[in-house]
Amino acid sequence: MEENDKPLTPEELEKQKKLVENLYTKEREDRESYFKSFEEERKSAFEESKKSYILINLRKKFQERKTKRTRFNKNGNQTRYQKS
Repeated sequence: MEENDKPLTPEELEKQKKLVENLYTKEREDRESYFKSFEEERKSAFEESKKSYILINLRKKFQERKTKRTRFNKNGNQTRYQKS
């Protein structure tokens, strides 16, 4: 507690400021290197999910078209509609 009672000298103040600045700089560099290390993995996961989404949409559209082309005959049985 005695240290807190004494005012800091300008040199000590600058020293503490530099220490804090170095800590923030180190933390920022660590964070950036962490993100860079996973960048390729994140990109590949994004591309994979994008392809998956496209395939799901294509299948859904195919099913919708297939359903639209199906109709019922006079007996109530399903028949495939053929375009002429």
